[in-house]
Amino acid sequence: MPKNLMNEFGEEITQEKLTEITRKIRKLSKMQIDELWYLCEFIIKGHPLNLKALRESDIKNIKKSLNSAKKIVLNLLMETSVNGVEVNLEKVKKQKITNKIPQIKLLSISKNKHRSEYSFPKVQEFFGVIRSLLPLLGFEEDGYIVGFGRPWDEEMEAPIWDKEDNILNYSEQINHFVNKKYSVDIVFFSKTIHLIFNYRDDRQQEISKALDNFIVD
Repeated sequence: MPKNLMNEFGEEITQEKLTEITRKIRKLSKMQIDELWYLCEFIIKGHPLNLKALRESDIKNIKKSLNSAKKIVLNLLMETSVNGVEVNLEKVKKQKITNKIPQIKLLSISKNKHRSEYSFPKVQEFFGVIRSLLPLLGFEEDGYIVGFGRPWDEEMEAPIWDKEDNILNYSEQINHFVNKKYSVDIVFFSKTIHLIFNYRDDRQQEISKALDNFIVD
């Protein structure tokens, strides 16, 4: 690797700075490391449900050795401002993080070969369910999916990743998401939420299999 590199923000990344940040990251817990990548909006496709941004193999390589960790941290620094990484690093150092898979009770189901509708109680956990469920069904983990249920920073034009709205403030409104397979409507009522999937090909089993990860009796 060249001695110094320039990231997309025009910042020079020296070997000394890379080593310094990598050493600090390696001292974090597994969940803190994952949270750091998440707060930096660096989400790797294919991460498991119990992690927000990284794969298990990424975290193992960070913990394995300084050299293997530096390769992964360099990717983060090349696409994120160095100051942003350092600010988020200090933030996660103070947090005790346990990324539990969000769980919710299913109230009712109505489905056929072109439409599936599910209703849920209006509880805070619903936001986390949607943020995890939609990527399982092929939706890109962009700011709108990962930012669902989060306040919006108008200046940065991005969600505030470490905060969440009060779900009770969501009433009589509809959120809509669409990809090549699905058109999804999320309808908020006073006490319940309805999640509606529309699709051309029969995808009942695909939806049920993904949703089962989050349903509790």
